[in-house]
Amino acid sequence: EHLLVTTSPGQNTAVLGLLRKNIFFNDRVGLEDLSADTVEYHLYGPQSAELVRDIAALDVADWPLHHVQGVTVAGKQAWLARTLPIGGDGFALFGRADDADSLREALAGVPVLGEASYDTLRIEHGYAAWERELSLEYIPLETRLVDAVSFTKGCYVGQEIIARMESRNRLAKQLMGLRLDRPVETGGKLHADGKEAGDLTSVVDSPRFGPIGLAYVRTAWAKPGTSVEVADGVRAEVVELPFV
Repeated sequence: EHLLVTTSPGQNTAVLGLLRKNIFFNDRVGLEDLSADTVEYHLYGPQSAELVRDIAALDVADWPLHHVQGVTVAGKQAWLARTLPIGGDGFALFGRADDADSLREALAGVPVLGEASYDTLRIEHGYAAWERELSLEYIPLETRLVDAVSFTKGCYVGQEIIARMESRNRLAKQLMGLRLDRPVETGGKLHADGKEAGDLTSVVDSPRFGPIGLAYVRTAWAKPGTSVEVADGVRAEVVELPFV
């Protein structure tokens, strides 16, 4: 059996090291970094399912989230996964680096989503990003990644704290949305009632919603409608996610 693990950009070495650290001496498993041998394309938008049908002759309308299947694109073997939707839908296409030219040719004419536009859409959808909302400081329950955690499987790293917080239904902080008076720099602290109320992790001036952001808000203030200060003279309203 084989399992392809994808990571946030630049985190392959760290994840590989973590996995190797937790392999027991009698585990029959091998690990290999395939980053240099693999290409990855993400397809977003309301017509992405139609694009998949055109390039892979495959109807993906009924695919559940995270479903993965082998496909043939431009005569090359690849893997297709349904991912979190952005702008309507989302898919990830994985192939061999040697087949990159053929896969790119199959995608010729598809507009490329710039980094700034992607970040705007990501924040509007309330998705966490590495080194913004995702780090070793936060646990999955705080980052809205509950569907990525099993509450029934056997022992795994961090299981005790996950189980304890789930059983008590009590989190120290939660990832929430903010509607700001005006854009500010990320990385600042939130304040409310004269106390520190959380951390501002992402901000964008959205064409649809104006200045919005993502923040870890301490549970006492993590209620929609709560007003917090995000910078000197700049306030924000806590809102539920997503914005769209």
